[in-house]
Amino acid sequence: MAEPQLRLRMSPSSSSETLAGSGSGNSGKTTPQLQQSQPQFDDPQRAAKMAKKAALEQRTWQYYPAIALAGFVWGITPACWAIVLHTLFKLYRGDIASMRSATAAGWPSGWAILWWHAMVEVPFSIYLFYLSRRVQAPVGEPPAVDLEKMQTLLYQCLDVGLAAHPPKRRGGHADDKFDLHTVTDEEAEALWQRMTRWFHYCPKEQIQRDNVREWLAWAFTGRDLEECRSDQQAMDIIERSLELAENRLKTTFKEGRNPHCKTLRLTLDRVPVLSRPLGYYVVCNGVTALTVWWAQRYGGFQFVREGDCEFLVLPAAEKPRQRAAEHAHKAEPILFLHGLGIGLGQYFAFLRHLRMHDCGVVVLIQANISATIWHRHFLSPPPKDAQVDAIRGVLKRFGFKKATILSHSNGTMVHGWVARGAPEICGRHVIVDPVSFRLWEGKTCYAFLARQWVTGVEVLLGYFVARELSIATTICRQFNWSDMALWAHDLPSHTPEDLQLVFGEHDMLIDVPASVEYLKDAGVPDACITVVPKYQHGKSLFFDAEGMDIVLRACDIPRYSKEATARKA
Repeated sequence: MAEPQLRLRMSPSSSSETLAGSGSGNSGKTTPQLQQSQPQFDDPQRAAKMAKKAALEQRTWQYYPAIALAGFVWGITPACWAIVLHTLFKLYRGDIASMRSATAAGWPSGWAILWWHAMVEVPFSIYLFYLSRRVQAPVGEPPAVDLEKMQTLLYQCLDVGLAAHPPKRRGGHADDKFDLHTVTDEEAEALWQRMTRWFHYCPKEQIQRDNVREWLAWAFTGRDLEECRSDQQAMDIIERSLELAENRLKTTFKEGRNPHCKTLRLTLDRVPVLSRPLGYYVVCNGVTALTVWWAQRYGGFQFVREGDCEFLVLPAAEKPRQRAAEHAHKAEPILFLHGLGIGLGQYFAFLRHLRMHDCGVVVLIQANISATIWHRHFLSPPPKDAQVDAIRGVLKRFGFKKATILSHSNGTMVHGWVARGAPEICGRHVIVDPVSFRLWEGKTCYAFLARQWVTGVEVLLGYFVARELSIATTICRQFNWSDMALWAHDLPSHTPEDLQLVFGEHDMLIDVPASVEYLKDAGVPDACITVVPKYQHGKSLFFDAEGMDIVLRACDIPRYSKEATARKA
C-alpha cells in the first residue's frame, strides 16, 4: 500500500523556491483513507484482501511498463535455467551426443549465443543465491551500546516536533518533559502518523505494549525482545522509554502483543533480495569502470587507496581562478559522498562539472552501495571509524586542511560520521536529498524496503536498487539508526555561507515537510534550505537541470564547457 503523499507549500517570493513552512498537523489529513486498507485485528485475512485491492486502485499507468521492464530483467535467469534443463533433458534422452554438440543439435546456429549465455548465467545464479542466503543470517553479536546515552537520544527524538513552550522543553531532559499537559493533541497525532511506519501503518488502536517493546528492544540494543528480558538494565530502559513514548503520544497502549501487527526491525528482519541476471552486474560494473577510467583519462583524477578505502582525487590547480570577495570562503576542496545505486556512472552529468573545481576534489568510492559484485567490499564495507580515518588521511596526503562536504542521499549518513568524527576537516556543508534527518521516524526505511509499489518510480527504485543484494544487505545488516541519523547540531554553523540543504518536492524517500520543519525549529534559516519543485529523489545530481544548478552554485563549481576545459588545461 502506498504511503500518503504530503502536500508542500512553496514560497512564491523565493527565487529558489524554498519551503515556506509546514505545521506538524499537516501530516494526518489522509488518515481515513490510510486506515481503510490496514489489517484489522479480528479479521486479518479480509483486511489483507482490502489492502491489496486498495493498492491496485492506486497504481498509476507508469507502474505497468516499469513492472514489465523489471519482470523482463528478472525473467532472464529462469529462462536460462529452462534452456539448460531442456538441453540436459535432450542429453538424457539421447537426442544429442554431448553438451558440446548442444548448440549444433539443439538450437539453430543464430541462437547459439543464447545457449552459451545460459551456460554462464546458471552457475552465476547459483552463486548469487548462495550469497543471498548467507546474508540472511543474523548480524551476530550486536554492537555494544551505552543504554543511558540511547535514552538521552530518545529524549532528543521525542522532543522534535514540539512547540517551544514551555521553556523547560528545550535544553535538559527532566522527567516531566513530556507530561500530558505539555503535549498538544496536534503534536501527538503528528508523531502517531509518522511512528506507525515502523509498524507497517497498523492502526494505532491495534498496536499493543509488547509490539512497542519489540521495536524499542531492536532500536536500543539491536536484539529481539526475548533476548533483552534477561538483561535487567536493558529492560529498565525499554520500560522507561515505553512510558515516555506513551506520554509523548498521549496514549496508553493495551497490554499484550498483537500477532498481526508487524514491526519493521531492519537488522533482524529478512533481507529483501530479488534476483537479477549476470548482465545486470556486467552493465552496472562496466559503466562504473568506464566512469572511473574517464575521470582519470579526461578529468585529471587519480585513483587512490587510503587505508581500506578507495578514492578518486583531483589535486588542486597550481593557480586557482580568482573569486569575488563574497565567494572567497568557497575556495576549498570538495569531499563528495555519493549515494546508493548503480555506482558513479549515475553521477556522470554532475562529475563533468565537478572536475572543473580547481581547489581539489575527493570522491569516496563506496562499493557496497554501488552493485560492484566483484569488489572485496561488496557485502562488507569498512567500519565507520575506518572510513573517517581514511578521509582524514587522504585529505592530509594531498595537502587539504579543510573541505566542503558535499553529500547525497545515503552519503548524508557518512556525512554525519565525518561531521561528528572529524569536525576539524569540515569547512562548509552542502547536503542534497538528505535521508538522515528524522531517520528515527521511519519514512525512508519504510519507503525503501516495505512500501508496496504503485508508481513507475517505485518499481524502478524498488527492484533495480532497493532489492539489489549489496544495497539491501547494507541497509538491513549494517544499519544503526543512532549512528546514521544526522542532527542540526552536528552542523555547527547555520549561515547560508556555511550550510546549504537541497530537497526535492516529490521525494518518495524523504518526509520533506517534516525534515524542513525540524531544521527550521533547530534554527536553520530559510536561506539555507531549497526545495526544488516537482523533483524526485536523486534528480538534482543525476540530471543537468535546475537542481544541479543550485548545487553547483552552492559549491561554487563552474559549469562544464569546452572553452572552460581548454582554459583549465
